[in-house]
Amino acid sequence: MIAFVLSGGGNRGPLEVGALQVLLENGIQPDMLVGTSAGAINAVFLAMDPTVEGALAVGRKWSKVNGDQVLHGNRLSMLWRFLTGKDSLYTNEGLRHLIEENLPPGVERFGDLQRIKVYIVATSLDTGEPRVFGRDPNERLLDAIMASTALPPFLPPWRCGEELLVDGGIAADLPVRISVGEGAKEVYALHLVDVPPQHRQMRDLLSIAEQTINHVLSRQLDAELEESASIEGVTLHYIPLTGFYNLPLWDLSRTAEMIEDGRRQTQAYLEAWPAVAAGERLSSIGQRIKVGLSSTLGRLRRILSRNHRSRDEKMKPHSGAFRVRS
Repeated sequence: MIAFVLSGGGNRGPLEVGALQVLLENGIQPDMLVGTSAGAINAVFLAMDPTVEGALAVGRKWSKVNGDQVLHGNRLSMLWRFLTGKDSLYTNEGLRHLIEENLPPGVERFGDLQRIKVYIVATSLDTGEPRVFGRDPNERLLDAIMASTALPPFLPPWRCGEELLVDGGIAADLPVRISVGEGAKEVYALHLVDVPPQHRQMRDLLSIAEQTINHVLSRQLDAELEESASIEGVTLHYIPLTGFYNLPLWDLSRTAEMIEDGRRQTQAYLEAWPAVAAGERLSSIGQRIKVGLSSTLGRLRRILSRNHRSRDEKMKPHSGAFRVRS
């Protein structure tokens, strides 16, 4: 079973859309979509038509959105919400309206997505554990997306029944383990890597909060991949998607560029591994080579810890029962 796993990344979500288009164009067809935050939005809307045309349609949806539709307010209104004890700097009314407006009639619950399995990840505010939507076909798609994108302190927690839920990236920004737990044997993990310039100056509350979250997520991803590496019989294709680091959260003006750049980066990945570019299914063979895996994970750590790396650098594939390709 093939899974596409889509990380969070805010307004850099169109990078994933370009990557999805290229994977589908190359005949790589998923049986499952697993998404967190921005990846949750992409997963749900691709699930309605998991084809090349469907991925192009997701790109068109992103192209029609501007930041004011999603995040209402300015620095003065954010300060007022902070001083008056609100639970977030922005309301989630704009995002909610946008999601409701784009869900087709008759598509409200996971059971309405008939063509592919979809799982969306949020985080329980009480326990800090992942809350996975999609196992129950009666769960609402709106609840899943709103919970998975509720990134503190920017957007408020989302209440679902008795649960208070926040952004899925806090518990599982790249939910590879969840996809494997649901039966995936081959995983294409699209990771919106946040590697801001090394000398970036952080002088305000928002940039400091953003960077703090980035550090938490980078350490969490290390643990995610380390644990997944112990699972026999799974092949992981790790595809980091980089760039567009300094955009404010509300800036959605570069969607077309991001889609094209996501396409370019993913096509380069596929061309570096001809068997994948030809659409062949690769089976796991042999015993996991610990040295090779350790080397690959070490490289991922260096990416996530913001060491300088050319995004065009190609890393050699490693074979084994659990194979990481990046």
